[in-house]
Amino acid sequence: MTTENALTVQTAPRAAGASGEPTPLPPCVRSFLLYLEFERMYSGQTITAYAADLRQLVQFLKITGGDTTEGADALILNADPGNIRGYQRFLSVFNYSPATAARKLATLRSFWKFCNRRNITHNNPLIGVETPKQTH
Repeated sequence: MTTENALTVQTAPRAAGASGEPTPLPPCVRSFLLYLEFERMYSGQTITAYAADLRQLVQFLKITGGDTTEGADALILNADPGNIRGYQRFLSVFNYSPATAARKLATLRSFWKFCNRRNITHNNPLIGVETPKQTH
């Protein structure tokens, strides 16, 4: 699957907006997915999973009262640790396993690392946010 498909595929009902349409991905997320595809050579399935994780976060931020007047890029790039901890609580309430929550946080860490290295933002809301403990 190409990044183009990952950008438009709806991967889970929870990632959809009220109309059932997939939540549009901000340009910064689209850039990240293109980087994964063409520079890192990630598989289509991995890119689709990353897109779903980031789409879900954007939808969460919109639902929880994020200011969208500056656009979706600003919404995600201005997230703070409280937003991320709220997202973790959301994952827990909706019974995502600790392993799934950890994978989703790994996606977010990769995204913000990319944004910091590319000087898209100097914000990193994952600093100080712990990954859920996994039981084996």
